Amino acid sequence: MNIEPKHTPGPWMAAASPSSILGWPVIAAGGRLICTIATPPNNLERTGKDAAAYEVFLKECGVNAHLIAAAPDLLAAAQRAVESLCGDYPSMAADLKEAIAKATGDE
Repeated sequence: MNIEPKHTPGPWMAAASPSSILGWPVIAAGGRLICTIATPPNNLERTGKDAAAYEVFLKECGVNAHLIAAAPDLLAAAQRAVESLCGDYPSMAADLKEAIAKATGDE
């Protein structure tokens, strides 16, 4: 199932930390911006009563950025796995095909 990608080619990389202007950027080779993940809203205080919620939100933003950055690699791995699983694990292959279709906009 070697399909020519429609998306911006990988590798993609999540920034090491968020930007106060952009949020948490995910960048492709050559510096092309893929997306930014929103960081905690300005009305959420870093200290005081909102400190714990701020830290949870910020950590979640970073994890989301890394998950998105891994998307091209995950898609390629899923496409390779479908070929291996079709014969012995048809239901798992079907699940992967469904996820691949969702990821590529072919659903």
